[in-house]
Amino acid sequence: MLAGDQTTDFHVGRRIKCTVTAGAVYVTIAAVAFTSLTTITVDPGSLDSGLSAVSLGIASAANTSVPLPDTAILAWNGPLAPMRASSSPARARPLTITSDKLVVANTNGRKAVLSSVNVTVNLASADANGLDTGAETWYHLWIVWNGATVAGLASLSATAPALPSGYTHKAYVGADYNNSSSNLIDIYQRGGIVRRAALSLLSLGSATSLTQVTITTAVPPNAIAIDMRGHAQEATAFASSTIATIAPSNAASFEADIFWAQGPAADVKGSGALGRMLFLSSSQALWYRVSAAAVDLDLDAIGWEY
Repeated sequence: MLAGDQTTDFHVGRRIKCTVTAGAVYVTIAAVAFTSLTTITVDPGSLDSGLSAVSLGIASAANTSVPLPDTAILAWNGPLAPMRASSSPARARPLTITSDKLVVANTNGRKAVLSSVNVTVNLASADANGLDTGAETWYHLWIVWNGATVAGLASLSATAPALPSGYTHKAYVGADYNNSSSNLIDIYQRGGIVRRAALSLLSLGSATSLTQVTITTAVPPNAIAIDMRGHAQEATAFASSTIATIAPSNAASFEADIFWAQGPAADVKGSGALGRMLFLSSSQALWYRVSAAAVDLDLDAIGWEY
């Protein structure tokens, strides 16, 4: 312990030299806390009662000029597997996030590997294991770390959440939607693949030119693909060219995802169903069309991918 608030100089990640009974040992600050005294936890924890001197490393862990190797720089590119998340509907119920191993990083690219992560996030509370700030919308989910404690965090931001006091490292793990009834949607996530409670996107769609479908409540803004199930039917006789398609753009050249094609023969009524994943070229946007006004297309969102 040190007298006064020494947390500015003695911060998580900084190297220190300690003189103990056996001589000089070099350790890293793993955690620091201040009440009336500054309490420091080091890694490895090999200090003894013979501690007589402590010297700070010249380079600060937070503002070091020492070049970092590539392996010490973590660029955010979506959830890191293996990660699992599941939620129960209702805002006040917890959303559980677990991971066998998860990499967290601070703003300088310093990273740490966390093992056996198991946290719950409650949107009815604030700060660690709660919400940084928000409204009824998509909440982005993070794992945060202060050098000793692992916690979850919900945020409106997918890139820069407001970290709880003392927390320095973070990792993005996914998102969940809080609807107009203040209920979280049911999700189950493993790695970057998410399954959600089914949501109707389109009912009896009959547009014969590419028409945008609203999916802003179906997938988060940073999803790269949407998983759907669809059903198309024709009330009159099939024609040989009858199709229903979905596309990531309103350009005809992207009409490659066919949900349903012609029936077994001309002049025969029928219907077809299919599941489909569509890569999204624009955030939260897809288009559809049918080749004849007599064709009706239904679409449900059942998940997304990062």
